[in-house]
Amino acid sequence: MIDHSLQIAQIQEALARKRKPVVSTNKVQIKDKQTGTIYPSKNNAYQSLLKSGELKDLVDKGIFGPVPEKNTFGWYTLQSEWPNRFEEVK
Repeated sequence: MIDHSLQIAQIQEALARKRKPVVSTNKVQIKDKQTGTIYPSKNNAYQSLLKSGELKDLVDKGIFGPVPEKNTFGWYTLQSEWPNRFEEVK
């Protein structure tokens, strides 16, 4: 009978061989039409504007929740508040 740990190792190797390579999800770059700044991703645009203090008025209103830094959907809230300010870079 095969040792239990050896059997687990064999199963893990078999699964590793069956896995498909991870395809890069090309992040969408975002351009701030007001400032001309291009951000590498949607979340980066939100986090950068948050850290720079540009979202202070919106943060003070509580739009991004009690802890804006941990809001994983901040970009979408930002997009709905300022719908014409950003565009995707193609």
